[in-house]
Amino acid sequence: MKVQVIASPDGTILWTSGALPGKAHDLSAARIWGILRALEDANAQLKSWKILRKLRCSPSKAGHLRKAIAVLQNHRVAQAT
Repeated sequence: MKVQVIASPDGTILWTSGALPGKAHDLSAARIWGILRALEDANAQLKSWKILRKLRCSPSKAGHLRKAIAVLQNHRVAQAT
């Protein structure tokens, strides 16, 4: 049996899929459950930040910048609700 789980960085379970046969490939399961479409939508939010479109810096700095932008994006979404 294969079950997919999405968890936050602190380990909080955010979503679980239904069960598929154990031989199902992870990518096929992600397509079946619509995970890829959901990730595209989340990535579209980050792509709205112009600074990420033509970023030219070291990967470690890019990672820190992405984390900071994710915090700002989450704050923006929380303020809108």
